[in-house]
Amino acid sequence: MESKHLRYGFWALVTVDLLFVAGHLTYNALGKWPSAAFVFVDLDAESAVPAWWSSVQLLMVAQLWAVATWFAWQRVDREGARGGAGERRAGWWVRWSLPALGLMFLVLSADESASLHERMGHYVDAALIDGGDRKATMLSTTGFWMILLAPLTLAVVLPPLIQVGRVAGWRWMGLLLAGLGVFIGSAAGLEVLSNFVPEGRRGFWPTVQVASEEGGEMIGVALLIWGAAGVALALSHPATAATTATTAATIAPARRIGKLVYAPAA
Repeated sequence: MESKHLRYGFWALVTVDLLFVAGHLTYNALGKWPSAAFVFVDLDAESAVPAWWSSVQLLMVAQLWAVATWFAWQRVDREGARGGAGERRAGWWVRWSLPALGLMFLVLSADESASLHERMGHYVDAALIDGGDRKATMLSTTGFWMILLAPLTLAVVLPPLIQVGRVAGWRWMGLLLAGLGVFIGSAAGLEVLSNFVPEGRRGFWPTVQVASEEGGEMIGVALLIWGAAGVALALSHPATAATTATTAATIAPARRIGKLVYAPAA
């Protein structure tokens, strides 16, 4: 598989995402379809097809980190080459960052279906609001979950993401950081706007807000899938002393991190 195939896959995912967004906007604009059909395009419900699709995309990210983990551990240099203490420490971080990312995105996939962040949000409200009643606050619709959980998610995901991106290549790191930014920005930032739009699911501004938030989340995850697949592709092409010399003109320079030898995909 080449990197151009990953790009095609990304646009295929985005096409599906935009179809859900278009369906949600069309249904709310026309309002003449049978109500049962709304389950196929309702972006604002946890028990609808778009929520399932979002969970599947996050699960794909977790699976790709599992594949990348397998490639990383398979490329251990068995000939006993040793680097310095700093390289061994960096290699340790990379090898354990991959499964940590997989576990984190597995949790996010479960959250998309089970609304774990909203359940935890009640505990956040209880800790931050006197009496735990959000109705009298400016965030009366969503509560304050994003104030704690969004920075916590960034703090957990960002360090291993950067470690992995440094090994696999700056291109993939850029995609991963862009995807994470769009995903968190939509999930936390755009959701805040729901506190300031008129109530009611069928109004113009509520519809636009939901479509922007959920569509942004899905596109952000599609970027993460592209980046994670690129990392797995990069780690599947190890460089050896024999191949590096003959392919130096076409393959990016190999990087040795601890006991691992990588050649980032072109």
